[in-house]
Parts: sequence; structure tokens; C-alpha cells
Amino acid sequence: MGVSDDWAARLDPGVVSFYRLRMMGVHATAATRGERAGGGARPETAEIRRLLSESGIERGEPTRIYWYTARRPVAHVEFSAGTPVVLKWLDAAGLSSGNESFALRLLRGLAPPDVLAEALPRLVGTSPTGEVQIFDYIDHVSTWAEQATNRGAPGAPPYTALGQVLAALHALPVDGMDQRYPDRRVKFPIPSLSRLTPAEFSRGYGTDFAEYVTAIQAVEEEMALMRETWTHHHYIHFDLHDDNVLFRDEEPSVALIDWEAAGFGEAAYDAGTVLGQILLHGLPGLQSGADSPAAAKALEPARTFLGSYLRFSTMSDEALLRIIQFAGVFLMMSNLGRLEKVGSLGRVGRLSLIVGRRLVQDPEPRLALFAARLGRQ
Repeated sequence: MGVSDDWAARLDPGVVSFYRLRMMGVHATAATRGERAGGGARPETAEIRRLLSESGIERGEPTRIYWYTARRPVAHVEFSAGTPVVLKWLDAAGLSSGNESFALRLLRGLAPPDVLAEALPRLVGTSPTGEVQIFDYIDHVSTWAEQATNRGAPGAPPYTALGQVLAALHALPVDGMDQRYPDRRVKFPIPSLSRLTPAEFSRGYGTDFAEYVTAIQAVEEEMALMRETWTHHHYIHFDLHDDNVLFRDEEPSVALIDWEAAGFGEAAYDAGTVLGQILLHGLPGLQSGADSPAAAKALEPARTFLGSYLRFSTMSDEALLRIIQFAGVFLMMSNLGRLEKVGSLGRVGRLSLIVGRRLVQDPEPRLALFAARLGRQ
């Protein structure tokens, strides 16, 4: 299909996360020399010692190293003394080109409120060549994806706190900064699929690709308008998939990782991405009708998040409708990953296309589903 791997990665919640600060299952193994998916051997323990020393990280002798599934080496290092760290090698030609360190330094420099500052990864060093970034390890957390799929995950996702953190991010004073850093502007992330060539179509994923493309093309008029009116008035994460949102039972209860794609863009996109994922997790409950008890239970997390986000933000009514539309966009585009992995849409995939299309094409009446908690007409 005529869509770049970069774009597909940003919209597929299953492949976006480049480092996961968790030692679970196949995602991490004790340090051994081995080949990684992207080619080349993992750095030896001696090289890691050298990088830490050159970066001014002195926390004693490394006692254990875990490697994470990623496109390039990502290591979690434990020490005989001191807090563990995560070493993240950068991709020279990929999504990671040093933008994450720029984003975190910019955000810290804007004196963010505590609720946002505590949600940011702590960058503690960079190698002299700039090829490796070093972060403090975030402990006692589970990803949003794990909480959504793993019954053993602790507690319920703190959507109120997530809404507050995101509102704080979008309230930062960045007026005119996109003019100062024009290369940090993010573009509207969904290309037009209105004119796929036969060659592009033949490379589409799965057996239901034609059904997926037809659904996306049905909202091309609305998407074209969203693309034309895309703004750069806020600093946004731009990659808030459920592997990049960490939850814990204690305070601070939310952390946002993987800021590689961050930049100046439209706040409604971030909020819509989160809302869309909440709705995606609750889709099975919506099959029984919007007025059913199951639907009410499925919609409650969405109302909680959106109510919290709006309570702490100054979002206009027009922007609120854009959030609903971007939630619909996420629901529809999530099927790209489903087709790539599973090969077919299935019942949930088709339902997400139907619900997503309605949110994109007619967001105002859909907003009534959340009105009871939003306090707006």
C-alpha cells in the first residue's frame, strides 16, 4: 500500500513502543551476546560500562542487564548501588533521531506543573557521540496495554490522572515556538487513501484490506478538512498509544514515555488518540446498544478521562468536537495493525470501523454519550 512504514508504526498500538520499561516474558532477557532484529550484535557489557562512564553515570558495578524487544538495542541495567537505568541507542535514519532529548529538555525548561513534571521520563545522560540516551528506570509500573489485557495487572487505569497530565501538557506556554523551531512541527499524520494505485493496493495487509480502504475513503472529505485545518499551537506527545502510557497504584500514578515523535501540533490529536483507545478497549460492551448497562460501563472510562481533561484545560467547543473526530480516526486506523498481524478485521475490527466512521462524520451527536459527565451542553 502507499503508506510509509513510519506512518504505519505511529498508528499501530502494537508496534509503536520502542522500549518498554518492564521485565516481562519475552520482552526482556538476561544479558547475552546475540543478534537483534535490526541486525548487528548487542553491545557487550564492557561497552555499556564505557558508555556509562563517559556519560558521567557512576552507580557502581553493573550487576545485571536486560534487553528489550526493539528495532535497536535497548538495555535495562541494574547496579550494585544506585537506581537502575535504561540505555537507548538511537536510529540514525529512523523515528529516533535525538528528538526525544530535545522534547524532554524543552518541557523541563518550560517549568511544567508538578503533575506533568512527575509524568516525564528523567533523562540522566547522553553519550559523547549522542548515539545513546540514558534514562532513570521507572519501577513498579504496568503499561496501559498490560492493564487492558492482563487480569493480573494492579488496579484500574487512573483515567482522571491521565486527563490531568495531558491537559497540563497542552496548557504549556508555547505560543510562537513552532516559528522558532519549524523543524519540530508535526504534520497531520494520516495520508489520503483516496487514490491508491493498483500496485499500492496489491501490497495491502490481509484479506479484508479492500473493506478497510473503502471505510477510510468514506471519510475522506472530513479527513481532508481536518488535514487543512491542522494547527501547531500546542506541544503534543503525538504517540500516546497504550504501550507508551505507564500506570502505577501509588503517586504519581501516570508516566508518559517515548517522546521521539513529539512536536508542535494539535492538542485534540493527543486527547483523541487516548479517547479512541479507551473506546477500542470497551467496544465489546457497545455491541448491545448505547443505552444498555454494558454500554454504560464501557463508556464510563471515556467519560472519566474526557471530563478530567476538560476540567483542567481551556479547550474550545470546536476543539472538543475535533477530539471526538480524532477518536474516530484512531478507531478506524487501528485496523491497519489488526490486518497486518491477524490478516482480517473480525467482529471487533468491523465494529471499530462503523463506530469510528460515525465519530468522524458526525461528532456532535456522539458527544451526547459523554454529556452526563462533562457538564457542557
